[in-house]
Amino acid sequence: MKKILSIINKAKLYLVLSFFILINTNIFAEDSNTSSEITNNTNIETSNEESSNNSDKQNSDSTKVEKQIEDNNFTDNTDDNLDDTTSIINDNSIEDTNVLAIDDSIKTKEHKDKIFSIGLYGSVDTIKTSVNLEFGFRIVKFRNFEIRSYTSVVWYQLLGGFPDLYMLGMSEKFSFGQARKKTDGIEIIRYGFAFFSFGALGFNADGSSKELFTSPVFYEVGGGAGFHIYVTHYVGIVLEFGGGLNAIIGENNYQENIAHAAFGKISVGSRYHF
Repeated sequence: MKKILSIINKAKLYLVLSFFILINTNIFAEDSNTSSEITNNTNIETSNEESSNNSDKQNSDSTKVEKQIEDNNFTDNTDDNLDDTTSIINDNSIEDTNVLAIDDSIKTKEHKDKIFSIGLYGSVDTIKTSVNLEFGFRIVKFRNFEIRSYTSVVWYQLLGGFPDLYMLGMSEKFSFGQARKKTDGIEIIRYGFAFFSFGALGFNADGSSKELFTSPVFYEVGGGAGFHIYVTHYVGIVLEFGGGLNAIIGENNYQENIAHAAFGKISVGSRYHF
């Protein structure tokens, strides 16, 4: 009987110990699970934070890249705009230069291509004075050399014989020399010339009046050098220096200084080229 009771008591003790061990094992498992869950939650939170940080970093990097791209695009656009502006300025400068060059070329061509001219000038020599109404034109031009013809209607008045001692004639003059050229800011034509004149006398040898277009008649030949100095694009001052010989054909009882004499001559006037 005692052995039976001893066995039962031992069984009870084993049961109690087993129950106690089972309870402790469950508690430990729960603690382990809780700890694992906490650890997992912590890891998840850490991972989420790292992901968030990485995302923020990526967003920040993306923002920086976008800003850099925008800056580069702005810089490129600015450079393009500057290039366009520079190109426009250069194009405008080239156009302005071309326009000025064309204008200068047109003006130069206009100046050099003037073929005709009209002039009015007075002359004085050792025998007489005269007023010349002149029409001229270019005969030929080769590079910077040209030949021109000038035809004039001339009114002569003998010195000291106003108003009775006059003559009326025609004069033909040929100039040859430099074409229009700009020197030290002044446009000038330099030329030599030769002329021949003939006409009628309005007085007799004794100084009395006579019919203009009756015998005798006179002529003169001569030459010299001249300058045409432009004061505008079309108008210039004429200065000529020369001399010649005049003679009367027909009745030969006129004074020697009229019938056959040499003379020096100065002419001053103006010409208009067109």
